[in-house]
Amino acid sequence: MCGGASKIMVNDLNLPTDVERRLIDNGLGTAQAILDEGRTGLRTIGLNSVDITGVSEAVHQETGEWLE
Repeated sequence: MCGGASKIMVNDLNLPTDVERRLIDNGLGTAQAILDEGRTGLRTIGLNSVDITGVSEAVHQETGEWLE
């Protein structure tokens, strides 16, 4: 899956609009950027645990990788 997560855009993850906007506004426009940031980074940008779980599940569904 070389480069797979870096090619999946946030708007492809079918996330709620407010979560998608917050990710994009903070420079997290790809699944790879979200994976690199991790759960701690998502908390830092203001996502709550329910939203983080949803993002993790969406990323896993598209990439096979879990957010740590």
